Amino acid sequence: MSEDHNDDRVSRRECVIVDCAGVRREHIPMIPEATVRVFLNGRPFATASCLAADLEDLAVGRLVSTGMLRAPGELREIAVSQDGAEVRVDGRVPKDRKPLDRHGAIPVSSPLEVEASAAIRIGCEFNERPGLYASTRCVHSAALADGDEISCFREDVGRHNAVDKAIGAGFRAGLEMSRLVMLSSGRMPSDMVSKIAAAGIPVVVTPAAATADGARLAEEAGIAICGRVARERMTVYSCPGRIGGLS
Repeated sequence: MSEDHNDDRVSRRECVIVDCAGVRREHIPMIPEATVRVFLNGRPFATASCLAADLEDLAVGRLVSTGMLRAPGELREIAVSQDGAEVRVDGRVPKDRKPLDRHGAIPVSSPLEVEASAAIRIGCEFNERPGLYASTRCVHSAALADGDEISCFREDVGRHNAVDKAIGAGFRAGLEMSRLVMLSSGRMPSDMVSKIAAAGIPVVVTPAAATADGARLAEEAGIAICGRVARERMTVYSCPGRIGGLS
């Protein structure tokens, strides 16, 4: 969103602007960072430097994307402290369950196929969606889509946090992840692919690129990465069989 004066997610700071009109001072919108600690069943699990919004989604998404929460029925309660510094999650999690390898991925079981034209269309809609990036140039965004409509749009200073927030929002809403597309503004290295695989999402659409290791891991996990998405073009880095209309 470009109109940010009523948005409590941004602050303003006087900066020096240098452009073709000369040099001037302006108060510009900026993103304040918050440090948030996530607890699982009373134990510290993760600490995130993030945009202080959608913290329940961030916490749940982080637990899902690391394999600690695997089914909606395992999530019991979420509580955010009054100062927003802590999120406590109560879940039915086996005591011997460990976080997944950040550079490994479990196979995604899904019959989903997405037409190339649909991937490009929803990718362009996502890229053009109004948000804090328009006014601050300081956030990443992520969302889920059913191949037609975009939902669970979330933003954060970190691309991993943004993806976690979208995953958390979808998980809490009871969405069937195996039938969804992940939209992300960030690149796709192996650790990002790993968390998307843990959530069970079979297709990724992004205006950015995949790394070689990210594409390899996505191929092994059965995830199609559609990258460098722009008007009338994209690059399919992995699992082209999930993308219709390529032949």
